[in-house]
Amino acid sequence: IKGEGRLVFLLKQDDVLNHLEQTLVFAEKARAIGCLVGVENFTIDDSKPYLQSLTPDYLKLAPELIKSARHNEKVRDSLKHLTKIMDARGVKIIVTAVENVVDMQSFYKWGIKLFQGYAIQIPSDSLHREFGFEGES
Repeated sequence: IKGEGRLVFLLKQDDVLNHLEQTLVFAEKARAIGCLVGVENFTIDDSKPYLQSLTPDYLKLAPELIKSARHNEKVRDSLKHLTKIMDARGVKIIVTAVENVVDMQSFYKWGIKLFQGYAIQIPSDSLHREFGFEGES
């Protein structure tokens, strides 16, 4: 069954790091049948060894990285830089565990457009303007 990009295999970053050669073979085979490959539990610190040889289609950020970005300017800057690099390569970034609109808006401004989960706050008019939903209720 050809995937036509509809099927995405998410591999844990630790498994990618520990089995890089097998991961590269798997990614090649998956892409040959039209499937995509992503890395979940992604952290910036451990990513350098494989991002040059494996360009995933998706990066799903680790919840710890997201929490760190809220409180640490250095992590925020690293995440913004990563977002620019991955965008240039066509890699989509997924953010999980976003529980407030302010965080969601920040990630969106940095170029991250995919979110898994939900915001527990009711969207305000400013959120509608920020995301281009004017006129919708």
